[in-house]
Amino acid sequence: MLLIRLSARSLFNRKLTTLLTLFSVTVSVMLLMAVETIRMTAKESFQSTISGTDLVVGARSGSIPLLLFSVFGIGNPEQNLSWKTYEHFGQHPEVASAVPISLGDSHKSYRVVATTPQYFSFYGFSDDRALSFDQGAPFAETQEAVIGFEVARKLGYRPGREIHLSHGTAEVSFEQHEEHPFVIRGILQQTGTPVDLAIFVPIEAMSLLHESRSAGILPEESEQELSAFFLKLRSKISVLQMQREINEYGNEPLTAIIPGRSMQELWKIVSVLERAFLAVSFVTFILSLTGMFLVFITTLTERKREMAILRTVGARPWFLASLLLSEAGLLAVAGSGLSLILLQVIFGITGPWIESKLGLQLALTGFLPVQWKFLCAVTVAVVLSALTPALQIYRDSLNEALTVKL
Repeated sequence: MLLIRLSARSLFNRKLTTLLTLFSVTVSVMLLMAVETIRMTAKESFQSTISGTDLVVGARSGSIPLLLFSVFGIGNPEQNLSWKTYEHFGQHPEVASAVPISLGDSHKSYRVVATTPQYFSFYGFSDDRALSFDQGAPFAETQEAVIGFEVARKLGYRPGREIHLSHGTAEVSFEQHEEHPFVIRGILQQTGTPVDLAIFVPIEAMSLLHESRSAGILPEESEQELSAFFLKLRSKISVLQMQREINEYGNEPLTAIIPGRSMQELWKIVSVLERAFLAVSFVTFILSLTGMFLVFITTLTERKREMAILRTVGARPWFLASLLLSEAGLLAVAGSGLSLILLQVIFGITGPWIESKLGLQLALTGFLPVQWKFLCAVTVAVVLSALTPALQIYRDSLNEALTVKL
C-alpha cells in the first residue's frame, strides 16, 4: 500500500505530465477497443442476417452466388426454378414451412422481392428475431407492396403512396411497369439487414407483370417461375438428409445450401476486411506502447532529483524501480477505465446514427468480455513498457551507491 500511495502522490505532484500521459493512454485504448468493438459487431451483424432458415434452395449454381442473391440481395440468379418443384418440397413431410421468392425488378435501384405474405412471419434474423411492422400491415391485395425501413426513410414514402416498378435491377431502366402501380401497405421496422433495402410485392403480381402483361390476367401458379425458396424443417437432424435429397432431385437440377455454413464460407472470403481491422488494432496498440515508453524515458531526467531525495531517506534501488512500475500500472488502469466509460458514452450518442447509416447495432448493454481482456492486456503491456526505464533507475541507483564521493 505504501508503494501505491507514494506512486499516486508522485503522479499528483507532476499534474501536467500525468494528465498528458493519461490522455495518451485513454485515447489510444479507446481507439483500440472501438476498432475491436466495431469489428466484432460487423461480424455478428453479418452472421445474423438470416436466422431460423434451415435450407435455401435455388436452381443449380454455386452456394455463394445462391446465398448472395437470395439473402443479401446481391447479383441475380442465372436460372429460375419451377413452382412445381417448390410445391413438391414445400409439401414434404420433413418440411414445417416454406416461402418462395422471385427477383428481377426494382424501384429506384431498390430490389423488389416477390413473395407470399407468410414471408413476414417466416423470415428471422439476429437469433430468431421476427420481422415486425413500423407502419401498416402485410400486403393483402395483388397490387399492394411492403417496403423496408431504409427504403421508406431515404425515399420518404408512407403507407398509401403509389409506386411503379422497373424491369431489371440496374439503376437506370428503360422498361417501366407503368400499367401496374403498387400501393404501399406497410413499412417494416429496421433490422440492420438487406431486408431494410428491399420492396416486397405479392408473387402473383410479379407473374402478372412479366408473363401475362398483355392479357392482363394472372397465370396459373404452376406456370410461375421462382428465383429461390426458403425451408424450415420439423427437425434439425434431418437438415443434411434433406439437403442431399434436394441436390439429387431428378426432375430439376437444384442446389440447397445451409445458410449458416455458407455464410461462414463467405466470411472467409471477405475476411481480408477483418484482418485489416486487426492490423489497425495492432498498429494502434503498438503506437500506444511506444508513446508510453517515450514518456517514461523522457521524464527520467526530470525525476533525478526526486530519486535522489528518496535514496537519501533510505529507499533501495528495487523500491525506486517498483515505484516507476507502480505508476505505469496506475496510469494504465486509470486510462483503461476512462476509455471504457468514454467509449460507452460515445457509442450511446453515435449508436443510433451508426445503426441508421451502416446497419451496425453497437453493443451498449455493459462491457463486453473482450473489452475486459483488452483492459488486462493493456495494463500488463504498459507495465512491461515501463520495465526498461525502471531497470535504468535501478542501475543508476546502484552506480550512485557504489561511487566514492570526495
